[in-house]
Amino acid sequence: MAHRKLTSPSSEGSTFQAMLDAAPDAMIGVDTEGRIVMVNVQTEALFGYPREDLLGQPIELLVPDPAKAVHQAHRGKYFREPLTRPMGSGLDLGGRRADGTEFPAEISLSSIQTEDGPVVIAAVRNITDRKKAEATFQAMLDAAPDAMVGVSRDGTIVLANEQTEAVFGYRRGELVGQPVETLVPDRVKAVHPAHRESYFEAPRTRPMGVVLDLAGRRADGTEFPAEISLNAIETGEGTVALAAIRDITDRTVAEEETRRAREEADRANHAKSEFLSRVSHELRTPLNSILGFAQLLEMEEITGTQRKSVKQIRGGGEHLLGLIDEILDIEKIASGKMTFSPEPVHVGEVLREVLQLVLPIAEGGRVRLVAPTDELDVHVKADRQRLKQVLLNLLSNALKFNHVGGEVRITSRASESSFQLSVSDTGVGIEEELMVGLFTPFDRLGAERRGIEGTGLGLALSKSLIEAMNGTIDVTSVPGEGSTFRIELPLTERTGIKVDEVPEEVGARDQALLERTILYVEDNLANLQLIQGILDYRPTIRLLSAMQGSIALELSKQHRPDLILLDLHLPDMSGEEVLEQLGADGRTRDIPVVIVSADASRDTIKRLERAGVRSYVTKPINVSVLLRMFDEVLG
Repeated sequence: MAHRKLTSPSSEGSTFQAMLDAAPDAMIGVDTEGRIVMVNVQTEALFGYPREDLLGQPIELLVPDPAKAVHQAHRGKYFREPLTRPMGSGLDLGGRRADGTEFPAEISLSSIQTEDGPVVIAAVRNITDRKKAEATFQAMLDAAPDAMVGVSRDGTIVLANEQTEAVFGYRRGELVGQPVETLVPDRVKAVHPAHRESYFEAPRTRPMGVVLDLAGRRADGTEFPAEISLNAIETGEGTVALAAIRDITDRTVAEEETRRAREEADRANHAKSEFLSRVSHELRTPLNSILGFAQLLEMEEITGTQRKSVKQIRGGGEHLLGLIDEILDIEKIASGKMTFSPEPVHVGEVLREVLQLVLPIAEGGRVRLVAPTDELDVHVKADRQRLKQVLLNLLSNALKFNHVGGEVRITSRASESSFQLSVSDTGVGIEEELMVGLFTPFDRLGAERRGIEGTGLGLALSKSLIEAMNGTIDVTSVPGEGSTFRIELPLTERTGIKVDEVPEEVGARDQALLERTILYVEDNLANLQLIQGILDYRPTIRLLSAMQGSIALELSKQHRPDLILLDLHLPDMSGEEVLEQLGADGRTRDIPVVIVSADASRDTIKRLERAGVRSYVTKPINVSVLLRMFDEVLG
């Protein structure tokens, strides 16, 4: 074949050849018949042919075998548009070397005019390394647990992984080149394009979804809730927003089930709390009569046998009352409704008060109490009443489970930030297999078989109280030798706290009060009779009674009593409504009101104290405390 001499439009052939040789890519010129008419040195290096072996050969010599027939069919269109453009629509772009090996190629075309006619210049670049990198990147995408979708700035899907096919139900080839809105639910398709540009704002991973309903749409038209994270990455084709999409249907269902279960548990807890509150109220009402009249009988001149019987009645009633209070306390702690008043508490003073209460138990059981109260001049951060309750429980147990001639010893140890108090006894101890149930409500560890009274709630309540005060409680025990309970609480500085004095018992008073009138608003006849019996010890006080709130309001206006005792549960209106109407009437506004109720919840007590009641007395009534209150209010 004869070779034609070629020149460029603007320079001599040698100059043009030098320019071709200086190009970094293989440069191949092809005439309209598909013959190679010029090559550069990079072509020789890339394809492995000497230049003279290529000139005049058909361009298909450098094309992989599978693509030769297709390549010939497309060849003519390379000359139709005289401009630089990428080549390859519909073609598998690659090259074939002299040794028969093939490589992926990136090809750009440019049409030029020569003396012998138009020539297409093909710039051919070996992109094997890029393809390897892309394959590695694709493999990484395919290994991801989530659907990974790459989107260009114009909203076109440019890549997808295997999980995308599984999640959305499309084949990868169906998605690439489609708008990303293909995967978006119909209800947000109109809004979605306006937010697309924000995917490229910062090259960092971030959650997506401002103003958008995060969901995906599958090929079959079904939708699913989605969690989407975005990362803007740079590629050879520009910035791509890479979206990691996770189908969270299972999580959403689980969260909904958890929400429903939580609501159901809240309803159950509320129902339980209401039930316990109601049971407490219903039990306290008859206990009020049992304990109240028992106290009145103890104040009478009765025989020794009768006094023992009354003592048994009162002891049984107080045991039942303690059980009710402990159940309610455990319930309040469990539901987070128990309130605490943490303050600096002097350990020695609290312990002295508790020792006074348990000393009769120690003397009755002939157990020696050893307590260095004078050495305990420290303050801990605690609720004073709750700490007293815990110490009373631990000391009572140490005495109850001891033996005649035994000992209960209290020791202490302080560190820089905490204070530990230990209560050790020489009693029966606790078997190792029983230790697991030590702080379990109602588990009495076999004490019922030894005839020892108790409810099995004290230790469970003590543990809850100590932990609620940011403390700890633990125990060591040796069966047959005794047990040691340790509580530890944070130390604090003293802030001038005053210790409440234990009130003395108040019996019948010698001095006469000026005549006073009390109105008792109560619908329970036994409770009315109890108050009448208590007031026999204050003969100068006249008692009026009303079993309905409306009648009480009328009597208050007519008689202007010096004190109103008000129950909260009345047949025609609540005690709180009566209190509100008393305060709204100028004739009754200044009459002091004392609530007498079986509702012992702290929330109710605080609410009514804020409403202006003078005092709040819980049933069962402590007779001496009630008489003292009468003396203070009316004296």
